[in-house]
Amino acid sequence: MKIVMMVTADYAAAEPPLNKLNVLGVFNRIVSSEFPLLYRRMYLAVNFEGEISDSAGPYDVSISIAGEDGQVLIAIEGQLDMPDSSPGVAPQHCIVAELNQLVFPVPGDYRIYVSVSDVELDESTVLRVVQAVS
Repeated sequence: MKIVMMVTADYAAAEPPLNKLNVLGVFNRIVSSEFPLLYRRMYLAVNFEGEISDSAGPYDVSISIAGEDGQVLIAIEGQLDMPDSSPGVAPQHCIVAELNQLVFPVPGDYRIYVSVSDVELDESTVLRVVQAVS
């Protein structure tokens, strides 16, 4: 399994029957004049693609956000219900996670990791949190 797309955004929603992903306000940088920073709400949208040989059905998914020091800010768990696909076509499925009340203790790069069935995927993304310049 691999990640085709992973973004942080102001809003995101998935429409499972159509495997359609709606994303608004994509960003990878947050600027703040005060730390620790309480970020009230963001969304993480992820589009997964399985191997042609992957079976349909539920897979355990875990998402974590960690700072440069390795400290985990948040770790969430859920399920990915990969659908059946046509013969010879890799299955795809989108998920959206709403992340509320995240506290970023200091400026820095915060990496978002995803694991499926206890296997960390190669793809990750970085959310850069920076100090505002006066």
